[in-house]
Amino acid sequence: MIRKAAAATLVGMALLLSFAGPSTAGAQGRELTCNTGVTNEGTYGFAHCVNHTNRAIAFRAKVVCGWEADHNGDWVTLNPGQEGWSGAWCNGPIGTGVGSVDWEEG
Repeated sequence: MIRKAAAATLVGMALLLSFAGPSTAGAQGRELTCNTGVTNEGTYGFAHCVNHTNRAIAFRAKVVCGWEADHNGDWVTLNPGQEGWSGAWCNGPIGTGVGSVDWEEG
């Protein structure tokens, strides 16, 4: 019985992971195609975005930090076909590192 439950859990995890991927255009009404991540030491969160539209779009990373205040990266404007990065640090004296990263278009 335990083996069946473990197998079902593994299959469920495999299905979840197979559908997990980069955030894409159209998510929450957004137009850029972006990937978000955290550096290995866990204190810097970033968004890497590509503009596949026919107009300029600005974006910034929105980084959720642990015990310290959340931070936003600098605004970056991407012309059609361009890609760029925005990020922010979570390394204050009471920080516990990056909890999550998203991006905002504007």
